Parts: sequence; structure tokens; C-alpha cells
Amino acid sequence: MDAIFEDFLVDRNDELDSAAYQLMRLMLALPEEEAEDDPFPWDMQHIGELEDFIDTYLAEHGHLVCHPYYEGDEGVPCYRGEDCERKTCPFKENHKEGEQ
Repeated sequence: MDAIFEDFLVDRNDELDSAAYQLMRLMLALPEEEAEDDPFPWDMQHIGELEDFIDTYLAEHGHLVCHPYYEGDEGVPCYRGEDCERKTCPFKENHKEGEQ
């Protein structure tokens, strides 16, 4: 199941990164697609900071996001770890233990 979780993690984080980047481009009134001499190119530092802000903002307002990760030095998938505070898990809801 961890291979399936890895696919979920990569796809979900790509989706979140793309949405955050598109939101910034929308706020700046830039075209949806980057141009060669783009004034606001893809930058994970900006994207990560926006995602961290949104995570914090939503938590302060009683909402918990699904931003999958590996927990601790052992790299435990968040759905098996102790740090995730969500009562429901989109990954566990769509995958059963024992699936490969």
C-alpha cells in the first residue's frame, strides 16, 4: 500500500502546487501559462510559502487540509502516523489495507 500512497502523495502535492501557482498568477492578472520571459516563473519557495499560509489560515478557522507527507525520521506515511489531525483521510477512504 505504501507504493499506492507514494502515487497519491505525488499526485496530490502536484495538484496543490499547481493550484497555488495558478492562484498567484490569477492574483497578478497574468496569463494562465508561463511565457519564455515570464515575470513570475514557477518557484517552489513562493508556492510553499503560500501553501503554508493557507494551511495555517484554514487550521485557525477550524479546517484541516489534506497535504500528504512522510512523518518522522522513519518516513511513516501520514495516514499511519500520529501527527495528522484529520478525522477522515481521503487516502484511507479510497484505499483498503492490503492493496498493492
